[in-house]
Amino acid sequence: MRGCRARQPPSCRHHFRLTDDQWDELTATRGRLPSEAGIDASAWRLPLVRDYIVEIFDVEYSSAHMYRVMKKTGLSV
Repeated sequence: MRGCRARQPPSCRHHFRLTDDQWDELTATRGRLPSEAGIDASAWRLPLVRDYIVEIFDVEYSSAHMYRVMKKTGLSV
């Protein structure tokens, strides 16, 4: 689904932002290791969190915006 454009079918488009419930779920990950979410990594890093958000919530943020996402969720950058 990565690389989809607005002219493509709706099934290929990402949602624009996380809902309140999705934010709560993402924030809950700060107390867990990525391995507890089935991811082979030792720490939550920006590219990993970005990919996780796309895969789990179908929301894609720019890399620049991900710094704000990481800060808001309490995950280290």
